[in-house]
Amino acid sequence: MSSLTQTEEELRDQLSKLLPLIRWMISGAVGIAGWVAWVQVSVLRHDDEIRGYGLAIRQLEINQSAIHTTLQTIDKKLDRIDTKLDIQ
Repeated sequence: MSSLTQTEEELRDQLSKLLPLIRWMISGAVGIAGWVAWVQVSVLRHDDEIRGYGLAIRQLEINQSAIHTTLQTIDKKLDRIDTKLDIQ
């Protein structure tokens, strides 16, 4: 029984030496998990912003196209008016 008790004591000593390291590793894992969650939230937030900018850019492109079409129509009408004035 004496050797079993001695082995148990040695085991306890070794575990007590490892306990701070184990605690540090668990704390590190929790810290890394928190950091990863924060990064994911940041990426999702920026993704939403980028999607919003994409929609705004698309709307500007549509507006620009409409303005371009209107200007082309005006140009054609002015050309017709100019042609009629040249004929007279």
